[in-house]
Amino acid sequence: ELIFDDWNRESGTFGGLQSSYRFTEVTDGVDAIVTIVDMRNARLVSLDLGNTGAWNAFQPQVEMRTQRYGGTSAYMDFQFTFVIGGTTTPIDLGNWTATAIDIDGDDYRLREVVVFGGATAYTTESSSKLSTLILNLWGETSYGFMAKRVDTEDGISVTATAHMVSMEFENAHTFYYRAGVVDNGGSSGWSDAPDRMFSLNFTPCLIESYVNPRRE
Repeated sequence: ELIFDDWNRESGTFGGLQSSYRFTEVTDGVDAIVTIVDMRNARLVSLDLGNTGAWNAFQPQVEMRTQRYGGTSAYMDFQFTFVIGGTTTPIDLGNWTATAIDIDGDDYRLREVVVFGGATAYTTESSSKLSTLILNLWGETSYGFMAKRVDTEDGISVTATAHMVSMEFENAHTFYYRAGVVDNGGSSGWSDAPDRMFSLNFTPCLIESYVNPRRE
């Protein structure tokens, strides 16, 4: 299990491109450095929400600006690098999992989408409410998962397995994570840009939560 809780800004301005943040002791003797490597029509509100979802998960809150006529997207890309505690020396963690929770919509126009780079396999419900996307991002084949509809779960629901996906990683010290939305049409501008809460949990036993799992 990896725990994302205590963090400090390592470099850059908060929410800025290439700004980085160190989460200390995600596991014994290991820190995680999280860097914002790209963004489009998005700005960071909170790096890691602690009052909803799961306290030990990485839970950014991102404000998404989309266009009036739909068909546009907004996203923020994070690079995760695991390092020896207190250093910048990468360290492989062996086999581990990361579960994206509550990938839903806003009941009106937005559908959330998450993308992973560096994963080797993934698990969803057989009756998943997510569409699977195969993309070429970060110089490699990446897996994306998008809500099929704009229906929503309250807050960050850790029990809505049809809106979850668990990614598997092998002998990796770096991976990429995109938190984004696709717009079905609505208003534009920052004045009414919606906030979206994302949750990435590194507790391996979450795979046991699926009722009828499908592994790809």
